[in-house]
Amino acid sequence: MANLVRKQVMLEQWQVVALKKRARANGESESALIRRAITRELHIGRSAAPPDPEALKKIKQFVSTHKTPGETPFKFDRDSLYEDRLSKYDHDPD
Repeated sequence: MANLVRKQVMLEQWQVVALKKRARANGESESALIRRAITRELHIGRSAAPPDPEALKKIKQFVSTHKTPGETPFKFDRDSLYEDRLSKYDHDPD
């Protein structure tokens, strides 16, 4: 395990009860649950969770196995889409 530092924190009674219940339900220590909650809180604004390189690897593998060989990716062209929209919906009575 990483180099841990002992900290003392003050919790409200309802937090102590909820912490014990959740840790028991998860089969983990209260300390592990607190560390995970702190990590999640500190990553707010950057991402919902710390980056997972293994998940990214799986996503890349999935995408590579589901593309059609030789297929070029769709390129967004705002002008073409706008012209297409105008031709469909701009019904000038003249």
